[in-house]
Amino acid sequence: MKKLVLIAVILAAFSATSFAGFGLGVSLGAGQSKSDLKAVKDSMVAYEHKWNLGIFGVEAFYEHAGLFNLEEQHIFGIKVGYNGLGEESLKGLYFDLTYEEAKITYYEIPFMIYYKYAPSKCDWTSGAGAAFGKSKLEVLGVGSDTISKTYPFIAAGVEHRFGKLFGLGLDLRYNLGAKFENEIGFVYRDLSGIQGALAARFYF
Repeated sequence: MKKLVLIAVILAAFSATSFAGFGLGVSLGAGQSKSDLKAVKDSMVAYEHKWNLGIFGVEAFYEHAGLFNLEEQHIFGIKVGYNGLGEESLKGLYFDLTYEEAKITYYEIPFMIYYKYAPSKCDWTSGAGAAFGKSKLEVLGVGSDTISKTYPFIAAGVEHRFGKLFGLGLDLRYNLGAKFENEIGFVYRDLSGIQGALAARFYF
């Protein structure tokens, strides 16, 4: 009963604030990325190496203004998303004419808490969060292996609002310790460093 009363009080406090709403967004960008698959080609006599650094993402977010007795332009929010990173592949022949074909795929689910300053049509955002990622290595005729990891990041961005329902922005993110490495030291993917993306957001 006490828990229900507490929840009711919190909801009442939120409803008394000036603004709250949900939104959806899509993004397209690129970022720093390394792997040891690229180095394998040095031991091949002929090879084809492809590496797509593009990142496609979708997100859902919730924002609230007027918390802590602040004015409307001070907004706090949370967001969760899904990001897919471009595939890396390698096909080639070793000096002993052994053929090998391998590829690395990656996706992540990021979660972030952020603060947004929105004085007019230009919104400024900063925040921090963590991402749960999975990197998968597949070798033709051998099998596959997947490494999972959760790592922190910090983020910042700017967005131009075209009215109340739509905005276009630039998002920057810095990943910390985002290295996916197996037990023998082979790096499937290392995303430590900067990522950037253009984002379109819809507010409801």
